[in-house]
Amino acid sequence: DIFYTPAIFWKFSADSFLYHIEAINGVDYLERSLWVDWLKMYPDHQHLKLISLLYWITGYHSPIVYSVIIGSVVWATTVMLIYRSSEMLFPDSNKVPLITSLFCFQPSLLIHSTQLLRDPLYLLGFCLVCYGMIVVFKQKTKWKWIFIINAGLFLMIAMRIYLVPIFLMMIIIFSVLVFFQKRS
Repeated sequence: DIFYTPAIFWKFSADSFLYHIEAINGVDYLERSLWVDWLKMYPDHQHLKLISLLYWITGYHSPIVYSVIIGSVVWATTVMLIYRSSEMLFPDSNKVPLITSLFCFQPSLLIHSTQLLRDPLYLLGFCLVCYGMIVVFKQKTKWKWIFIINAGLFLMIAMRIYLVPIFLMMIIIFSVLVFFQKRS
């Protein structure tokens, strides 16, 4: 009993464990070729489709598969985007990009990137949106950056559907700003 009590309060990676179980259920759908049902499963956990697809493709039903293949790429891309964003915002400083990229080395962020959570994908989407907006405002508007902003918004919406009204407002304001910037 004394050893069980801390587990009640902490429940370390309880979400990750739940997502692992749900991803294994998704693999079952894939193995039975129930693609439509697989696409409809767990509508609030869209990242499970990626996890279960990786489990199915590799044949390993272990969170380490997702952590190595997706988590590490997502984390490294996030570090690069934060570094490049701060480098573009503060072009005369060598220290600011380094200091801002240290954000990605916080223990909580590092541990999130090794679990089956939505947060790293959401953060990547946010970094794509911020970087795309910085490029659009700092340089001439290029359509590929608008695509990158939309990809970031898609990632953010897929991970947190309840934030759609806020994102729509942000898109409208950004579109108006880009329109008036282009005219001037």
